[in-house]
Amino acid sequence: MKLICFRRTTSISLLFACALMISFVAILQAATGPEVALRQGISPIAQFGERLGRLPGNTPIELVAILNLQDENELRDLIAAQNDPDSPSYHQFLMPEEFAQRFSPSTSVYSAVVSYLQERGFAVETTPNRQLVIANGTAAQVEQTFKTELHRFYFQGKVHYANTSAPSVPANLATFIRAIQGLDSGELVSHSQIGRQVLGTSSSGTPAGYSPNQIATAYDFPLLHGWNGGGRTMAVATAYDFKDSDLQSFDSTFGITLAGYSRVFVKTNTLQGGGNGVETTGDVELSTALANGAFELIYIVNSPKASNFAIEFNQIVTDNLADVVTLSWGLCEQQQPSGVITNDDGILMQGAAQGQTWFVVAGDSGAFGCGGKSSALAVYYPASSPFVTACGGTTLNLTSTGSIATETAWSGAGGGSSIVEPQPSWEFGSAFFTNGKRWIADYSMDADPNTGMAFTFNNTWYVGGGTSVVAPFSAGLAASIAQYKGSRLGLFAARLNQLANSRHLYPIVLHDITSGNNGFYSAGPGWDPPTGWGSPDGYMLMLNY
Repeated sequence: MKLICFRRTTSISLLFACALMISFVAILQAATGPEVALRQGISPIAQFGERLGRLPGNTPIELVAILNLQDENELRDLIAAQNDPDSPSYHQFLMPEEFAQRFSPSTSVYSAVVSYLQERGFAVETTPNRQLVIANGTAAQVEQTFKTELHRFYFQGKVHYANTSAPSVPANLATFIRAIQGLDSGELVSHSQIGRQVLGTSSSGTPAGYSPNQIATAYDFPLLHGWNGGGRTMAVATAYDFKDSDLQSFDSTFGITLAGYSRVFVKTNTLQGGGNGVETTGDVELSTALANGAFELIYIVNSPKASNFAIEFNQIVTDNLADVVTLSWGLCEQQQPSGVITNDDGILMQGAAQGQTWFVVAGDSGAFGCGGKSSALAVYYPASSPFVTACGGTTLNLTSTGSIATETAWSGAGGGSSIVEPQPSWEFGSAFFTNGKRWIADYSMDADPNTGMAFTFNNTWYVGGGTSVVAPFSAGLAASIAQYKGSRLGLFAARLNQLANSRHLYPIVLHDITSGNNGFYSAGPGWDPPTGWGSPDGYMLMLNY
């Protein structure tokens, strides 16, 4: 390809366009050069699964190429400043267009990656922030393009597929590509723990389990003081749909009137009203119950594949409609290819820079986050990301008047140190924070299914627990605080850490949990892995946020 730029042109825009074209051509021509393996490794599916044979070449495969941001260190500094009350940049959040201009991959880089995949026969979809390139093709195309093989494996009770070696791309493209997701069928897991319960079996004639009002009373939610999230927007990030009739039954039983909600189907519109998502059902019921004045968007993908969630997260941040996001899905860090654990951080950084407040479950397998027979200390991602608030869990017992009688660390509460995420600048004030890594949880609320929440799913009442109730509780709390503040809150975990390091404010805004354990780490004075800085006094937290 030959390109000529006239030397005597006086148009700055033409010069800029010409420079972009030259850059694009240079990158595209380099894409035909030597290839190198990306550093993302292979999935535990391929490492530890039982190999069943080659994946048929005509199998449809959807891949997501995740691109590196520009000036990522500068972005991290910006997010820290946005959440530092002493900084001139405090709560000066970006719009998506500003973010893309400053930090997204350049248009020439993005176009080169798109062209590379299109030339190899993939049907390509682009994203407005240039962080993802979505490519649909066949297993044969994937193998030929990325110089790897796709095989079927039996792993953890299911048949999966996975690549058997790291994918390779031209060297000049490799510097721009963070990872290729979708080369394996690994899935995020949900964190709801339920036990069947029949309507009317409690002494009051209402469903057993705590009601929304009991949770609001125990933690003194702003809802009880007239702040119900009005004018703010929450989002649920999830897989699978829910039944409107379940939400209507829940709200009718507890006397809740909602401001409204709407589904956002990400890449699918075939699931409406399917009602096959217990996690989705609980998230919607519990978040809206504690901030019924907020409008809620429920973002839904049709399966919990990691690549589907990347697309969903990206749409949430590029839509930029939600002030607060709740996510009850995650995966043990060690159950992901080593090079892709933090793949969604670019997206989550964009959400943080835009002021979105994300709450993510810390997991329900205690300190040994991979669950099953694993004896390795582990935590869940995305909870371990420094750009979200990780929600731990407690066992909560109430007095007859609804106040807290006892609150201890729940044995199933996830918590510990990340193996990959660096310690953020705002995480300080604990003897745990000494290895240079991110520690979770950030704070906690009731998660023990033995002291769980009432909710209804498929027209049946249950008592629900797990840290997946804490994330939607937290979304409701944050939406009410955002209503009071009249603005987005930014990184909730950073503000919690600042308040907890104030000798005066800590006992006012948080209940320090000092007993119980999660199988390895014990709760104690100050921060600890199962409960973080403790559970909130919601109203006082609102007044001092």
